[in-house]
Order: sequence, then structure tokens, then C-alpha cells
Amino acid sequence: MTDLETLPDGAYTAVVDSIEDGLATVFFQQDGEEVGDDLLEATVLPEDGRHADAILSVTVDGEAVEWS
Repeated sequence: MTDLETLPDGAYTAVVDSIEDGLATVFFQQDGEEVGDDLLEATVLPEDGRHADAILSVTVDGEAVEWS
């Protein structure tokens, strides 16, 4: 498992695998390759992305993370 905050700066595609008990399992891809995953509080995801199979864009810039 990769901690989201340890991913290098850049743009990623995030795929929500599942949400259970308020925790989301999310896989991160860059250039079509899986680069990590993380278990996150579901509340950090955009409201419309809080379901299994949601596909989100994520930008990591330092410690800031922007979801869309």
C-alpha cells in the first residue's frame, strides 16, 4: 500500500475500488500503470466520487491534493 502523500507530484487517475465503514480503497494510476493504492477516509473524496468504481482525477502538488 502506498500512502497518497508519498506519491510524487503530478497528475493521477484514481479508481475507487470499494467503500466500507467510511473507508475508501483507492488505486492510483499514471500513464496507464498502477503506481499505488491507499485506504482513505471517504470524506476526502468529492461527494459524487464516494462510490465503488468512481474514476477521479487527482493532482498532487507538495502536500496538497486536489480531486476532481
